[in-house]
Amino acid sequence: MSRLYSLLLLALLVSPASAKEQELDSIVAVVNDDVVLKSELDTALNKARREFTSNFNRSIPREEILQQRVLESVIIKRLQLGMAQKMRLSIDERSLNDSLLSIAKREGLPGLSGLKNEITKQGLSYADYREDLREQLLIQQLYRRTITPSVSVSEQEVDNYVANLQAQGQLNVEYRLSHLLIEIPQAAKNKQIDTLKNKANKLHTRLLNGEDFSQLAVKESAGKNALKGGDMGWIKSSQLPSLFSPVVPGMKRGDISEIIRSPSGFHIIKLQDIRSSGSQTQDLNALKARLRNDIFQRKFNEQLDQWLRQIRSEAYIEIRL
Repeated sequence: MSRLYSLLLLALLVSPASAKEQELDSIVAVVNDDVVLKSELDTALNKARREFTSNFNRSIPREEILQQRVLESVIIKRLQLGMAQKMRLSIDERSLNDSLLSIAKREGLPGLSGLKNEITKQGLSYADYREDLREQLLIQQLYRRTITPSVSVSEQEVDNYVANLQAQGQLNVEYRLSHLLIEIPQAAKNKQIDTLKNKANKLHTRLLNGEDFSQLAVKESAGKNALKGGDMGWIKSSQLPSLFSPVVPGMKRGDISEIIRSPSGFHIIKLQDIRSSGSQTQDLNALKARLRNDIFQRKFNEQLDQWLRQIRSEAYIEIRL
């Protein structure tokens, strides 16, 4: 279906409606041959507000900032689901129900009926919950097809990692990091890059002068954790992004890094906390198995970030918000 035909069809669907319905179903973004409706964005916004209230333990950002961040996440999700559709990927009812049963078991609920009752009790739609989970599983399947095959970890890598971490005393160290990214578009010209660098420098100065990192991250960061105030959570030393691993071990609690440049943009990180996660001495085979998984996950995440940037840059996206 061509983009023109898609838009025409949607225009016909919404044009006869009442003013209220027309507003509800207006198009807020065009994504390749698909569209994002205001009703879909509103649903995602309501979900984000609930998460802020129950999980993030901080005030909800200004509406325009929240709207911008949430719309971007909806667009990225739509791009991935579009790719999954082109590859004819699917999640059958049995696989979906098995995943739902796993969630119910993990939460100590009596099967699907217990899970449904709990979701309904929270004022949520069980049908929407099922569909959200189906989309998550579909995206995971897409990752297994497109990204996982390109990630490998050699025995030599694991051996080198063990030796380096032991030499640095970082074998079982974990870091709590916050991240702020000023993104550079892939087709950016030198003048635009200079403008973004200047912006990063100004933000860096404000942070060094004591401005709240999480508030600035929500307002200014293009990172995937922006709505969480840039909080990346606890990260094992062996899972530190390659970009940050030379910098973080030399930082102290509360330190703000220098600006770190990468092809994706200008990064600033803050070391919120540091802790030891266990004994420095443990079975070598178990240690290598853990580190192999850690290295794989780090490489996977880096490949995923690059891949998401690529598919977004190659897509036709028109924001109509």
